[in-house]
Amino acid sequence: CRWAITNQLPAEIVSFIRFRPALLFDFKASTAMTNSPCPRTVHNIAKLMQAGVSKELCYDAFTGAAGEGFAREFIAFLEVYQHLPDPLAILVHPDAVDVPEDPATLYALSGALAKKADKPSMSAIVKYARRMPVEFSVLLVTDSVSNNPSVKETKAFIEWSSRNASVLM
Repeated sequence: CRWAITNQLPAEIVSFIRFRPALLFDFKASTAMTNSPCPRTVHNIAKLMQAGVSKELCYDAFTGAAGEGFAREFIAFLEVYQHLPDPLAILVHPDAVDVPEDPATLYALSGALAKKADKPSMSAIVKYARRMPVEFSVLLVTDSVSNNPSVKETKAFIEWSSRNASVLM
């Protein structure tokens, strides 16, 4: 996931792999002309997403890239991703927007918010992260840093790091 973030892969794919990490290494060698999920084929899905593959072609394209099972689960995850609370609303009102309870939604939302991380937004991201379950708070803040290392220089990050030192070690 760190490599994917550093290489600007879509937040949706990173969030999905965090949600279903076993699928990244679900490679099944076969003589059939089919693919199965592995880092290379999942990266191919990211390339398809970046190329703007149409919604109508996603299932077939993703199935061809990483297999039917991966495609089916990832497309279902994308449906969750599309119905997230608005990340911009969270950045404007981090104390008012509800924190989801569903793990899939929390993974997706963490990825979407981390993509928006910059120095001005870090205070709001940390406020929202404090309201999340601790594992998602850590995920959101560490992915924010991976997306934009300059956020480590903010007061919000420094205070959050101090409060969460025991979880970060």
